[in-house]
Amino acid sequence: MTRLLPLSMRSASIALLVALALLCLLAGCGGGGNGGGGVVPPPVGDTATVQGTVVAADSVTTGLAGATISALGMGAAGVGPAQGAVLAQTTADANGNFVLPGIPVGDVSIVADTLNEGNYGSQRINGLHLNRNDIVNLTVTVLPVGAATPTIVYLSPTGATIDLRGKIRFHGSVATSSGSLDVTPTYYVTGGVGSVDRNGQFDATQAGTGKLWAVCGTARTAANITVTNPRPPQITSFFVSPKALTAAGGKVNVVCAANDGDGIAQVRLEVYKPDTTITNVMMSLNEGTLETYELPEVPDGLGNVGRWLIIPANSNTPDALGHQESQRYSLRVIVSDNTGASTETDFVDVVVAGIDSPPPPSWP
Repeated sequence: MTRLLPLSMRSASIALLVALALLCLLAGCGGGGNGGGGVVPPPVGDTATVQGTVVAADSVTTGLAGATISALGMGAAGVGPAQGAVLAQTTADANGNFVLPGIPVGDVSIVADTLNEGNYGSQRINGLHLNRNDIVNLTVTVLPVGAATPTIVYLSPTGATIDLRGKIRFHGSVATSSGSLDVTPTYYVTGGVGSVDRNGQFDATQAGTGKLWAVCGTARTAANITVTNPRPPQITSFFVSPKALTAAGGKVNVVCAANDGDGIAQVRLEVYKPDTTITNVMMSLNEGTLETYELPEVPDGLGNVGRWLIIPANSNTPDALGHQESQRYSLRVIVSDNTGASTETDFVDVVVAGIDSPPPPSWP
């Protein structure tokens, strides 16, 4: 036989069930998984900060005072805050500098409106991804009013692999349907691998992959960036010519190609001489290339100047029969990067011939 609870206990149980049901409804309980509920806002503290400067695209040293900087949800349309969900907003100071804190994490658009500046307009930066506690530095370049509409932005290089803590300069150019436009695009980085300044210099701060963007008006382009953990310099070629000289010595050309994501600090040619001494020659970058290093210019004593290594005449003493032994110079290059890591080539020998014994006399 089923026993009933006392009336007071039954009333309390019913009240408890009603309260639990109400709590479930208020919390958006569903039938499992993520169903049945609305969008849950990010927890308090899941925000990021965007800071930087609003400048003139035709003069990046000119800050645009009083610009309104807004962070908009990616679903926002248009370029003005009235047409989108404003997540955060601030005003630039007299030098165009701004700090925009408290932006909810995720993908946002940053809009700079120079409403009080009659000579400049607005610029929108789409797809800036923010993680919790990010502090993103951003220089927004704004086109002058009446400027031709940009149709394409070019970036050089179009991609890069760089070591952690390394730096690389990107060059952006803007073109319209009628020709080039003398302005600087807005540069920014996605992927959390580093930061970029208003001049396009990228600083690698975290290993991974990302993109460096250049934007002007609605035209934009991106370069893929891979940031690796620090590596020693990479020597891609080492050229020595000629490797054989007559007894009078001569000139030797030496060229080395090397690269490094940390930046190359020094390229040094070591010359091991026959007398066991070592001469060091500092090589310099050929300005017309990205990674080719050459010898410094030196005179040859005859009024000629060139990028060569001058090897003297054979100094060995001939023997009693007039035969002179050859001499050997061993060359290698050592490349060091800005972290102190170095890579060296194998030795390449340059041989200075000796004088052969005179031929025996011929008898009639």
